[in-house]
Amino acid sequence: MIQGNNSDNLVHFNQTAAPNLRLELCDVPPSPKHLALSFILIIISIVTFCGNVAVCVTVYANRALRTTTNYLIVSLAFADLLVSLFSMPFRIHYTLHNNNWCLDLKLCALWIWVDLVVCSSSIGSLAAVSIERFVAVKCPLRYPVLMTRRTGLKMICFVWSYSAICASLGNYNWTFNEVETFKGCAKNDRLFYTVVASLAFFLPLGIVIVAYSYLTKVAYLQRRRTLTNTVRPASTADPNHRSIRRSRVLHELKAAKMMACVVGIFCASWVPFFVLMLLSFWHSLDKNMPAEVRDIFVTILPNLNSSLNPFLYMAFTRELREQVAKMIKKLCCSEPRVSGETSMQTRSVRSITLGETDIRQSVKIRELHKNSDRSRNTIPTASSLSETI
Repeated sequence: MIQGNNSDNLVHFNQTAAPNLRLELCDVPPSPKHLALSFILIIISIVTFCGNVAVCVTVYANRALRTTTNYLIVSLAFADLLVSLFSMPFRIHYTLHNNNWCLDLKLCALWIWVDLVVCSSSIGSLAAVSIERFVAVKCPLRYPVLMTRRTGLKMICFVWSYSAICASLGNYNWTFNEVETFKGCAKNDRLFYTVVASLAFFLPLGIVIVAYSYLTKVAYLQRRRTLTNTVRPASTADPNHRSIRRSRVLHELKAAKMMACVVGIFCASWVPFFVLMLLSFWHSLDKNMPAEVRDIFVTILPNLNSSLNPFLYMAFTRELREQVAKMIKKLCCSEPRVSGETSMQTRSVRSITLGETDIRQSVKIRELHKNSDRSRNTIPTASSLSETI
C-alpha cells in the first residue's frame, strides 16, 4: 500500500511543474483510460469497505469468534479497511486528474504515511498469524498457555507501533539528507524505500514463507498419519481421544490452508510492486516500463488484495461465514411490518389459548362443586354401597 506515495511518480516521472501549469493540468478532464481505471478503483474500494467491515463487526458481535487467530485476522482486516477509507479515495482523485496531484501537500503527506502504515501492518499481521499457527501446530498442548488473548493483543500493538514508526521516518529524506517536502506528491528517496521495503516487507515475508512451509509439511504429515492409521494405536487407547485429535489436526490444517492462500495472494499482489519500485529507483526501469504493466502491478493489484482477503477468511472459516450470512440476512431481509403483525398474531393466539384454558378450568371447577353438593344431599343406599365396593 505504499502505492499512496504516488507510485506513478516513482516508476514513471516526478511532477515538478510550475503552479500555473499544475492548475491547468488539474482542469483537464480525465482521459478514457484514467476514467476506466478510476471506475475499477471505485468498485474495489466499495467491495473492500463492505467485506472488511463485515469481518470486523461479525467478530466483535460474536463471542465465540473472539479467538487469538481471529483477533489477528481482524487486525489485517482493519488495515485493509483503512485502505478503502484513507488511501483509495486519494488514489481515485489522483487518477481522475490524469495522474496529477491537485490537493494540498499536507494531504499528500497523510496519504503517504497512511499507505506506509497499512502496508507494514498488513504484512506484520500476516507474520503474527504465522507465528500463532506455528505455535498451534508445534506445541498444541502449550498453545492455550502461550497464545492467550492478552498475548494476541500485545502482538497486534507491536505490529501497529512498528508500522507507525517506520512510516514516521518517511518525513525525512534519507537520500538527500533533508526534510521531505513531497514536491509534486512524490517521495524520491530510494535509500528510505530500500530500507523500509527490506525491514517492513521482505523480512516479515520471509518469516511467513518459512513458517508456512513448515506448517504445511507438518499438517500434511499429521493428516496422513491420523486418517490412514499408519501409526498403530495402543489397544487401550480411547476412541474419543483419537477422534478429538483427528478433528483438531483437520482444523489446524484448514487454518494453515486459509493463511497459505492469503499469503500467496498477498505475495502475488505486492511482490511485483516492490520489485518494480526498487528497480525504478536503482536502475531507472521507469523509462522502459509499459503503461499497462504499471497500471496492473502498481495500481490495481495492490488495491485488489485488500478486497480479496475478507472473502478468503469466509471461504475457509465456516463459523465466520455463517455469522456474516446471518448478519447480512438480518440487515437486508428484515420486514418490520410482517414481523410486527406476526408478533401481534402470536400474542392474540396466546391470549385466546389462555382464555380458553381459563374457561375450561372454571367449568371443571363448577362441575366439581355441583358434584360435591349432590353427594352431600344424597343418602347412600345399600345398593350404591355394594356397587362401590
